[in-house]
Amino acid sequence: MNDHQGGGERSDRRKTKKSLSNYSLAAAMSVLLVLFGLLRGVNICSQFNGSNVNPEHHREMVMRKGAIDADLPYKCGVFFFFHIPSTGGRTINLWLQGYQKYDVPYFTRWGNIKGKSSWSAVPRVRKRFISGMNEFVKNIGPNEWKIVQAHHNSFNIDENEELLYQWRSSVEQQGCHFVSSVMFRDSLSHSLSLYKHIERFNSTREEWNENPDGVEKDVKVERALQLLRDHFDIITVGQHDRFESEFLRITGLEKIPMKKANVYPKELNFTKKEIETLHRLLEDNGDIDFIYRVKRIYNER
Repeated sequence: MNDHQGGGERSDRRKTKKSLSNYSLAAAMSVLLVLFGLLRGVNICSQFNGSNVNPEHHREMVMRKGAIDADLPYKCGVFFFFHIPSTGGRTINLWLQGYQKYDVPYFTRWGNIKGKSSWSAVPRVRKRFISGMNEFVKNIGPNEWKIVQAHHNSFNIDENEELLYQWRSSVEQQGCHFVSSVMFRDSLSHSLSLYKHIERFNSTREEWNENPDGVEKDVKVERALQLLRDHFDIITVGQHDRFESEFLRITGLEKIPMKKANVYPKELNFTKKEIETLHRLLEDNGDIDFIYRVKRIYNER
């Protein structure tokens, strides 16, 4: 290898590193792509799954949805919280962890693995989460609730939808209930909040204002709404108070204080052009339409 070739390889490696940070950051800006795990360019999910599950599951889900208010609170079950970054989920998660003081089992697997970067660790983190969940949904006591946090880098809802059916079925076969929840945020506020991760992703403002390649806008929106309709029982855009009241109404657990957490201490400043550009990207990607429809369907109940 000559010096020129060596320099070329180093340049390619630098470009690859930049590309990974760019796609990771840009995808994180989109609540739709986080929901699907479609962080294209980092080989976490190479394709959009769509709906490839047993249609019998869907019919069972429709019947279950109609009976959710029949006998509250439920005596036992698993409360599943899907945590989307920068939506107030840290506040929810710490509050849910607090129930461990009352002997409520809690499970999560997310973050880094020692010696691995944030994104290269994701496949192993997801494998560990799924393995742990398969065990966690077993052996539920007749008057026991268990709590789970699934982070976007520990579980891909679109790709692993079948597992949600399996876990729900396992819990219900024990005479208990599987209750899943998620919290969103207005798409522009969500993306502006995620800007604070730019340095962690070794990125720039220019990269942050790019839209990653993905699936057609309308297809993503409809698929996301389908996932919510088929699998989630508590869905809010903000509304921590409502999230809390629904949790307590369904589980019958004692109320404990919910303290706001993970508040960014610095001021974020953006130009008018940056905000207009980001709004356009979110609109093109389907995020604006998705959150609007989620609010219309779920927040106005």
